[in-house]
Amino acid sequence: MALSAWKHLPSWAALFVATTASAHTLPSTVYRGTAGDMQLEVILQFDSAWDGMAGFVETSAAADHLTLETTPYDPSEPLLINLRDGTPLPPAAIELQPFALDQQVLQGRWIDLRTREERVVQLERKLVFRDGSRAVYEADLLQQGTSQGMSFRVHARKAANEEVPVFDRITVTDKASGATRQVIEGLDAYFYGTDTLRLAYLDDDDFIDFSFVPKRIRESDQALTSGTVQYYLYDPASGRYALHAGLTEMAGSGSLYPDAHQRGRFEYRPEGGERFRPGTFQAGFYRLDAGQRVVAEAAGEAAQ
Repeated sequence: MALSAWKHLPSWAALFVATTASAHTLPSTVYRGTAGDMQLEVILQFDSAWDGMAGFVETSAAADHLTLETTPYDPSEPLLINLRDGTPLPPAAIELQPFALDQQVLQGRWIDLRTREERVVQLERKLVFRDGSRAVYEADLLQQGTSQGMSFRVHARKAANEEVPVFDRITVTDKASGATRQVIEGLDAYFYGTDTLRLAYLDDDDFIDFSFVPKRIRESDQALTSGTVQYYLYDPASGRYALHAGLTEMAGSGSLYPDAHQRGRFEYRPEGGERFRPGTFQAGFYRLDAGQRVVAEAAGEAAQ
């Protein structure tokens, strides 16, 4: 994954902190189609509080996702939205005309802002993931973030009259071929739309790692609450992701804050409250060594 792709991650993705089951998730509408001979998967997210449209795009031509720059939405106007790739200026834009939130088929143009080349865009709405008791879905949703040509999808489900959506499966896919690289099944965890998997570099290799928040039933009153954050790291030897016992153990007694400027380094802060238990780790900075063991930095040691 290119370093610039780190900038595409949501700002809170760097905080591996368990959230409550009532956290608000922006609705995600999934479109698939083409821009000329380029395959597209477009995720549009409308924030009604700000009348803003955002999201991201996966294309057959780019290794990483392209972020859709948050843009004011006016239902009486075409949607013209820039794409960002971490460089100072947007490389392209998409214009959809006409555009409405409930429109099944979208047409428009993809504009290369460097060459002014245009491609015809044709998209069809495939899925809608939203909050609310009346929402119903069971499908895979692409997560925002890629790593070394791999994409991540979670299988989310929500029945009618259920308030809390969950997911039970993660599929890791090779972007170039479309082949499945890995499937992690048997999960019972909270679904937060395209930010369900929280992505960060937890060790110093070139593969991004992820975590998620499992469900937990509180013993005292049988209420639904957050469990201990689960951390999965990529193992280059096997080419697969695996649960990291050490980081998950730390998460049982505190919160982990990966260093956005140095891979493999993170801050640990002990927490109180019913979700956490007493632990043996002291507050401070840690890293993973070559054997994937959690190692505390010496007092006063600074990041390089």
